[in-house]
Amino acid sequence: MVLVVSALVYLAISIAAVLAIDFAISHKYRPRREMKSGVAPAYARTTSKAATRIRF
Repeated sequence: MVLVVSALVYLAISIAAVLAIDFAISHKYRPRREMKSGVAPAYARTTSKAATRIRF
């Protein structure tokens, strides 16, 4: 029982960390990328993971 709870907590923390990092990256790079390609903010937000993966 304790293992299940700790596994769920670990999963929640890791998902939250990934979302927070992705949010920070997309906010850091979105203005420059929008200027370059002229995409809508919503589109840039949904493709932020893919765009950062391609860039680095």
